[in-house]
Amino acid sequence: MPPLIYARHSASSSANSNGQPARQISGHDARHATGITFGEKINANTASILIEKTNFQYFGISQYLFKEFCRREFSDCDFVNVGDDLGFDNLRRVKMSYHPHSYGPKYTIRQKSLIK
Repeated sequence: MPPLIYARHSASSSANSNGQPARQISGHDARHATGITFGEKINANTASILIEKTNFQYFGISQYLFKEFCRREFSDCDFVNVGDDLGFDNLRRVKMSYHPHSYGPKYTIRQKSLIK
């Protein structure tokens, strides 16, 4: 049985700099949370997925929540930024399976006083 899905817009107090509300979708079985995806629209045709966390005991829940979230919340967007793979091979494979349009540069920011 697929998980129950709850989608909601967060309160307007958490709007981004463009005045867009943050959005989330979560999945639940009869007793437990199966996952959550949280994102925002960053301009008229681009959304950004900020957080994805799922219970790996539910096979396919990550892909299901991602697909449902994009369909429900960002169907009017041409692009969805899902971030980088953090150096994890399995995460890279999953992200590549979405057939990305392009890749952006990756930067590391460090506090100057901590650089030696």
